[in-house]
Amino acid sequence: MPVLLTTSRQLPSPDSYNAWCAIGSVTPDLPDQKKIIDLAEKLEHAFDAIRDEWWNIAHRLSVKDISAELGHAASCNSSVSDFGTMLAWTYLFKGWDKADENVLMVCDDPWLFRHFRSLGGRTLIAAPGRWFAEQQFTLRGIAARTRYALQALSARIYLARDAENCPRDSPAIVSYGHPASTADGKDAYFGDLLSWSPKLSRLLHTDCNVERAAALGLGGRTFSLQAWGSIWFTFTLPFQMWHMTLQIEGEPMWWLMHRAAVLENGTGQAAAIAWQNHCQERWLKIQRPSIVLWPWENHGWEQALVRSAKPLGVGTAGYQHTVVGRRHWVHAVASNRDGIEGLPDRIICNGPVWENALSEYGIPRDRMEVGGALRFSSPKLLTRDKAGPIFVALPFTHSIAHQLVAAIEIVAGKNQFRFIVRDHPMNPYPLPVSPGIERADRSLAEAGGIAAVLYAATTVGLEAIIGGLPVVRFVPEGNVSVDVIPESLGVPVAVARNLSDRLSEVIGVEIDVPSAGEFFRQPNKPYWEDLISTRRSNF
Repeated sequence: MPVLLTTSRQLPSPDSYNAWCAIGSVTPDLPDQKKIIDLAEKLEHAFDAIRDEWWNIAHRLSVKDISAELGHAASCNSSVSDFGTMLAWTYLFKGWDKADENVLMVCDDPWLFRHFRSLGGRTLIAAPGRWFAEQQFTLRGIAARTRYALQALSARIYLARDAENCPRDSPAIVSYGHPASTADGKDAYFGDLLSWSPKLSRLLHTDCNVERAAALGLGGRTFSLQAWGSIWFTFTLPFQMWHMTLQIEGEPMWWLMHRAAVLENGTGQAAAIAWQNHCQERWLKIQRPSIVLWPWENHGWEQALVRSAKPLGVGTAGYQHTVVGRRHWVHAVASNRDGIEGLPDRIICNGPVWENALSEYGIPRDRMEVGGALRFSSPKLLTRDKAGPIFVALPFTHSIAHQLVAAIEIVAGKNQFRFIVRDHPMNPYPLPVSPGIERADRSLAEAGGIAAVLYAATTVGLEAIIGGLPVVRFVPEGNVSVDVIPESLGVPVAVARNLSDRLSEVIGVEIDVPSAGEFFRQPNKPYWEDLISTRRSNF
């Protein structure tokens, strides 16, 4: 029977459907007993089922519409883009549309509504208006990109001397302005690598603001890529955006693509990506580094870096600095516009587990080597206390963090557990004051006396397992999160309704601690020193 499609403005009689679900932040006044209770699990299953479809769509987008690289949907970045989640909803819709029972979908999203209608959904009301919504995103995007352009212009002027002081024809790393990095050479991603080679320079990604770049530059070996940008190029940044081309209109998922473009163009990210691409290209042409290393995740700006470096004879090496999760599909070759040509000359892995995972994502074995972990070099056993608090590691994405915090507030309100909550270091969350919940002022390794770890889409979950602590992965509703832990470890999962039960189950269970070396081997210093001194012609 066809899916019944409506908005929160017109809700039909409960007698007209067998089950219902709502997409997005909609909270319709409908019978709880008819709500699809296992929706979070169903959506995760659907998300896994659409993996190859997203890869194929992303590849077509990047080939047909080069400006799509200024967004995240075309790079399959499931941590930032919800395009994959929308494909998962489509997968569920198609299944429900063939079922014997009626499912009511409440959808206020004007683009999704039209998308489902085009697939055969029976509409109970006219589609929500989209003109006003699109104009809002357009104006907001112009304002955001203009603001970013002014920041870029200011940074370019303020940091201009970096271009004069940076050495030419020498090895370099491109890194982010992480709070844990220091001016004396310690890098949050590359550890002590700068101290191993006096010729090595650190170039900061353009997302590092002026104040942070200036502070890190005090050591004399750190420079901001923004110093190489053209002042005149900053005036083009308000107009940098993902331009949907007519070639895309024949695509069966056109409404989803259009939605992704509208949402992504409603931010300043296109200007930020364009500025990064521009600055790194000019830096490569002017400084001609012998080799450039960076924390590799296969983002669009990284593929652009590879395309700029190869004609110049600059060697490229990507360091697999983070985990490669089941749904961390940005690493996959299948979506790359240039295929394997968009990969760096070498990819250095933390350990054999990740080398195997990347191989399954299409990375050729002859491109990868295990060089050890610079970022997580010494995983240690952590102190476990079954009577201690639950350590909650919040993800980067606030929409998921909000659900996780709401879930623990309910559990804490029943005085079942105490929680200490740790922000994501790159995106702090405004934690509300609640009984039984406090903000963690230390990392997991420093906390001590933890009963279990609750996480979603962060590496803290893996750190806890290797450290000997029981973990639970939180599954949000309506929004799929990246699973950062290999499936072979069999991590228990929980949704909001059964969170208390899952925590009770794991706290009393003894766990097998996996070998840390399989994930994060000790750094091979001679290997890294040799890599730094290598030119591309010798790769």
